[in-house]
Amino acid sequence: MDFEKILLINPRAPRTDQNRKYAKAIPALVPLSLGYLAGYMHEQGIGAEIHDEQIELIDKEKLKHYINDQGYKVIGISSTTLYISRAMAIADMVKEISKDVKIIFGGVHPTVMPEHCLSNKNIDLVVRQEGEITLHQLMKYLNGEMKLEEIDGISYRQNGDFVHRPDRPMIQDLNSLPPFPYHMFAPHHEKYRFQVLSSRGCPYRCIFCSARSITGYKIRFVSPERVVNDIEYITNEFKKNKIAFADDTFTANKKHVKEICDRIIQKGLHKRVPLYCAARGDTVTKELLETMKSAGFQGLYFGIESGSDRILKLVQKGETVDANVQAVMLAKAAGLKVRGTFLIGLPTETTEESWQTINLAVKLPLNFASFSIATPFPGTKLAEFAKEEGFDSTDFSRFDIAGGLLGNQIPYIPKGRTYEELRKLQKRAYFKFYMKPSRLFSFFVNEIPDLNLKNFSIFDRIAIIAKLFLGQFKS
Repeated sequence: MDFEKILLINPRAPRTDQNRKYAKAIPALVPLSLGYLAGYMHEQGIGAEIHDEQIELIDKEKLKHYINDQGYKVIGISSTTLYISRAMAIADMVKEISKDVKIIFGGVHPTVMPEHCLSNKNIDLVVRQEGEITLHQLMKYLNGEMKLEEIDGISYRQNGDFVHRPDRPMIQDLNSLPPFPYHMFAPHHEKYRFQVLSSRGCPYRCIFCSARSITGYKIRFVSPERVVNDIEYITNEFKKNKIAFADDTFTANKKHVKEICDRIIQKGLHKRVPLYCAARGDTVTKELLETMKSAGFQGLYFGIESGSDRILKLVQKGETVDANVQAVMLAKAAGLKVRGTFLIGLPTETTEESWQTINLAVKLPLNFASFSIATPFPGTKLAEFAKEEGFDSTDFSRFDIAGGLLGNQIPYIPKGRTYEELRKLQKRAYFKFYMKPSRLFSFFVNEIPDLNLKNFSIFDRIAIIAKLFLGQFKS
């Protein structure tokens, strides 16, 4: 077999001078999608290695080592929209080294924009949606064991045209997949924040979410036994002080959550490692939250998004402001830390409604909050809204939800709004929220979800606060 192994790359754009200083605060998350791909390849007798640019940027010399010294003839690159330019740059470097290496793209952006990816002649094939079975079949094709036209879930070029094979059905039995290969990330475990996945899919249809293009609208579950085995492995092997569930909505199925919690308690893991997850306000109850607290959950976050019921209905959130407020109160009463996520600059949103969102965040007893500028990722209904209003950007480096904070141009500005207004609103939202004494104290003393503040000295933290404060008075 000539194509006996595959190199999987997780691309990340190099940090700019503007944000390089603060990059050390952003933890590297274990790339679950590539891990599952590698684990499946191993089970099928195919070698797989992962190069994660969160840990080390890849350059031409490193690629030469992989191709010429280690003999990789197939390279798979998984990319989001924000990093697609970097992914293509890596593909270009590979083909400069060897035209014979096959390059396969996968991930959210290639799934929803396969022709954009294939317009780069250095990309040979695109895997759409879930990739385990499809990638294995492509390896069989490269070894002459299958024909391209027999493989669903792929896109490619043929005689100058784009060919899109039918979508592959989602994997219904997630327990049929091999266990996640956490051992592959052991060499750099101190740099990673580990995650566990207990389900794929989400039944909700929020117009700003691009994840559904990969995992679909039907939730499929991993058995509680396997989930808790993952938690136990991470706890025993890596001595982590925090594990997060990567599910879109961990609390979507109360019975599943309770079974996981019961097993965690049976194994005594609730006393050893703090757990965190994402939830929806309309999926939690007092009893469920108390059970989670007993099982070692320390915090969760709600996608509250807006302080306007009109906007929540427009974005098809399926919740009300009151339901989210009640959920936050229940979680706090259960002794959990709560983070709220909010969006600014949604279609037809007025300045008054933006301030309703900001004021709601400030008023709620949240421990943490994040404020993102609505970004029309390809494949979402929000992208269709944006296109109807004349915003059809293909400069994917602008698809950054923190664009306002970083001073970068953003890809979508709703009618009646301006970039400067949205940018200032995002900065003021953070300022108003974190300038509360209790939250300011927490910023200096505690960890904030998704940030490694322990990497900053007290003087660094003061500098960040000063920058945020001064940012209120300049553009």
